[in-house]
Amino acid sequence: MKKLFLLIFILSFTFSSIFAQNVDLKGIVHDTKSDASVPNASVLLINARDSTQRKGVLADIDGIFKFSDIKAGNYRLRISSIGYSNLEMRVNIGN
Repeated sequence: MKKLFLLIFILSFTFSSIFAQNVDLKGIVHDTKSDASVPNASVLLINARDSTQRKGVLADIDGIFKFSDIKAGNYRLRISSIGYSNLEMRVNIGN
C-alpha cells in the first residue's frame, strides 16, 4: 500500500450575501511520492462537533474536489482512495 497521500486545500470564500458566511472549499488530492494527482478519491466533510457527515464528493480526473455552500464551523476532511492509506485532517472555516 502506498504511503499516506497529502491533501492541499484552498479555501475560496464566496459570500452568498453580505450577511451569509457560506464558502466553497476546494482542494487537490495528490500522491506525495510521485506528485501525481489521485483521481476519484473519496472526500468526506464531517462536522467536528458531532461527527455527522455533512457532504461527500469524489475528486475528478485531476484530483480536484469542491464543496459548495459550506457554513462556517469546524470540520474534518476524510480522504480515501484504493491503494492509499486514509487521511483525516481538521479544517476550520472561520467566521
